[in-house]
Amino acid sequence: MMNRRPQTDNNSFSAHIPNWYWIKGLHDARIVEIYEIKTNARKDNRWISNEIVMVLDASQAMFDTSIKSIAFQNSKILTDGGLVPGNTWWYRDMLEKKDGKYQLEICYSNEKGKGIITIRFEDCIVCRE
Repeated sequence: MMNRRPQTDNNSFSAHIPNWYWIKGLHDARIVEIYEIKTNARKDNRWISNEIVMVLDASQAMFDTSIKSIAFQNSKILTDGGLVPGNTWWYRDMLEKKDGKYQLEICYSNEKGKGIITIRFEDCIVCRE
């Protein structure tokens, strides 16, 4: 598993952090919107069938304030924990690689309490300021 720093456990993730990962962390970034784009595009010799896009307001994040959105390619939401974008804040995440795909678990909080959203995806595009 990875929680802002690489873990060297051979069963979960290599010692290399993906270049798109927000190494400083997104604690207190607001999750503004989540939507899915269906596509049938080819990029770098692979097909992209969909993207789940998470729009963030990271201006009040404790560490990485540069991220505007994250697009998870060939993705699927495994659990959403009742996530309602808007007044929802990211407070922790864990990234791991399983069977050639990434799995990101985002812990969040809102006025209803805390929850977890889990997204499985092949690649990621992070839009920064």
